[in-house]
Amino acid sequence: MNTKIIEQIIRLVPAVTAMMVLTIFTVLKVMKDLAPFMTTFLVVMVSVSLLSDDSSFSARAEEHSEDAVDVYVSAGSMSDPHYQFYTDSEGTTEITELDITHTYNFHRLNGATSHPFYISDQGYESESSDKITITGEGSSDSGITGSETFTLAFTDDFTLDDTLSFYCTVHSSMIEEFTLTESADLLSIPATAVSTGFHNTLVSALEHANLVGTLSGEGPYTVFAPTDSAFEEIGFNLSDYNTDEANETLSTILAYHVSLGGVMSSEITDGGEIKTLIQENITFNIYGESVVLNGEAIVTQADVAATNGVIHVIDKVLLPPSLQGQEPIGEICYNMTSHTVDVTKTEETCEDMWIPSVDIPTTAAATTIHTSLVAALEKANLIVALEANGPFTVFAPTDDAFMAAGIDLDDFETAEQIATLADVLTYHVVLGKVMSTDLSDGMTAVALNGDNLTVSISGTDVSINDAKVILANVPVSNGVIHVIDKVLIPPVDDTTEEGTTEEEETLEEKPMCDHVVGLDSTGYAFSPASLNVKVGETVCWQWTDASDLHNVAEISAEGDQMKKEGGIYSGETAKTVDFRHTFTETTNFHYICEPHVGMQMVGEVLVGDVVTEEAMSTTSTEKEDTPGFGLVLGVLAVIGIALVSRRL
Repeated sequence: MNTKIIEQIIRLVPAVTAMMVLTIFTVLKVMKDLAPFMTTFLVVMVSVSLLSDDSSFSARAEEHSEDAVDVYVSAGSMSDPHYQFYTDSEGTTEITELDITHTYNFHRLNGATSHPFYISDQGYESESSDKITITGEGSSDSGITGSETFTLAFTDDFTLDDTLSFYCTVHSSMIEEFTLTESADLLSIPATAVSTGFHNTLVSALEHANLVGTLSGEGPYTVFAPTDSAFEEIGFNLSDYNTDEANETLSTILAYHVSLGGVMSSEITDGGEIKTLIQENITFNIYGESVVLNGEAIVTQADVAATNGVIHVIDKVLLPPSLQGQEPIGEICYNMTSHTVDVTKTEETCEDMWIPSVDIPTTAAATTIHTSLVAALEKANLIVALEANGPFTVFAPTDDAFMAAGIDLDDFETAEQIATLADVLTYHVVLGKVMSTDLSDGMTAVALNGDNLTVSISGTDVSINDAKVILANVPVSNGVIHVIDKVLIPPVDDTTEEGTTEEEETLEEKPMCDHVVGLDSTGYAFSPASLNVKVGETVCWQWTDASDLHNVAEISAEGDQMKKEGGIYSGETAKTVDFRHTFTETTNFHYICEPHVGMQMVGEVLVGDVVTEEAMSTTSTEKEDTPGFGLVLGVLAVIGIALVSRRL
């Protein structure tokens, strides 16, 4: 090898060295940058593999735990009974048997750590057969303690002839067998009555009066069902009911044995009453173990379950007071299927039941056009007052009238606001029964709130203030209702400093919600807990009838447990909240629920293009670590070194 070649090789050594160093640097750099992604990929692949192995188990666990009955198992005792079982975590409602048509979640009561508990259909510490499925924690020889749980499901092969043992996995003497039951498929009320074998006359009467469809509806209903012998006792003959008038009487008698709602025998009290479908009451008396209706009919079998209610078997047919000359036969048209009244119908045009009138709130609720009025009366705590004897005259605005007035009952929360609502509502009520024939043009009447109402009559049109009477003289048991097309607003007495009335402030339109934050399924966390919004958007925190009291309180920084002085605040805690705030500038808004901050009931609203310090730091690091630009410079440097070496 000649000297010239050797010199050229020596000249290339720096360039080759630089290239090798740069290549090693680049490879290390790329590996560093891609390492997190490679790690994530490997983790995902391993997780998928593991999850696929457990997928069938998870599916089974979810299938068996959904809609399962929770059972809480006591700490256990060496003496009999070895364990006690409850359906609540407080240990107040004991369960003594298992229904093999149900699925059960077993927990330890108060996190009991003694006497590990387990079950098997094959005996002590034996693996169960395929007739039952047990998923979750514990095993046949280790049991569950503390917060451990397992789920039990019965297969179709398991029957009442099989046995199911429960035991302590530490003490072999602590073993017993569950008492097992099997629920029969429930039937509707008419079908249940047929199945008894002693309600044939009742079922035939229901069919004749076209009431089977009604009592097959959703309900729930409570039916006091006279036996066949009870009908024989009064000489009942279905063929006697062959005219429209007779059929109406039959319908009235049968409907008097039915009440809307499922009332169990445990809910019946001595001297109590229940309102039937014809709005006439049945009275209860309790003598020892006997329940007597209206002083004559005895309940011979109680709490017969049906899909749409409950049946109590009685030994006599009940006659409503209206058919015994104690009340007028009818004043209002009532549909038993929809449980509504048609206030436009007369006795001649009523195709449903013509029944005695009922009180003001009940009538308003049944008209279907006074839903808002009834809800407002409930909000203002006026229902009981208008159920009193009175008599009262009520000018009742329709639902359309409330909508036109822009009245939102959610706006009335404080005591002052509810008092304002009550003032508006009592402005629609006059003491005494004033029929339309008693009205005259220009007359005034004092409403219950103390303000005057003025009557205007022009031809056949009658107005109360500026509201037109669209339906007059609706009969009620404690007065009369006149339906009007507007909500009456009482005269203004006081104004605020800005000149706005309290009513106008209360009814002021709230900002529209761009985002809504509620409560999650536990009731102790905001949902969503984190929210991104734009500047100018409104966030609404809204929930109704929560299980506990909550509020929204701004904090100075994430992690704080005290509200920020002068910060955004929804006010005192409440079970129903509608708090709205419009964010007018870019910010990170952190907040808490004051009573439950210890349970991590916290949230945040990120307003605008807010970038956290962590995000900025990450972005900066990413820019510094980007290999492309350095790599190009390195390549250019190598080329430059090579060229220089060649020239040398």
